[in-house]
Amino acid sequence: MEMLFSKLRRLKPYLITDLSLFIIIGLVCWFGHYRTLKDYSNGLQIGGCVIWGIGLLSLMGGVSGRHDFNYQYLRSGNIDQKAKQDAEEMNQSYSFLMRMIIIGIPLLVFGMLFKMMI
Repeated sequence: MEMLFSKLRRLKPYLITDLSLFIIIGLVCWFGHYRTLKDYSNGLQIGGCVIWGIGLLSLMGGVSGRHDFNYQYLRSGNIDQKAKQDAEEMNQSYSFLMRMIIIGIPLLVFGMLFKMMI
């Protein structure tokens, strides 16, 4: 039972983020005069794709900075420190990508489910 509560505590920020995105997308659809279930499902799918795109672009932006010679030359420290820093930056980029994927999945799934209900 304790393990279930610890897993739910880990998911709490993702659930709060997803709930706020559902509300924001609903408000954007409402004020944009897209008031049918089909329009809301399209909005959820677009929102999920945007979230995934942010994650992918952050990963590619993190990788491109490492290949720039000026960036490599201007950093201080020896080769071991630079390699360790590169590995940490890459881990952070992949971690952010995974967070964005986890946040985007419910938006896409509910968007598809709502579209199937039509």
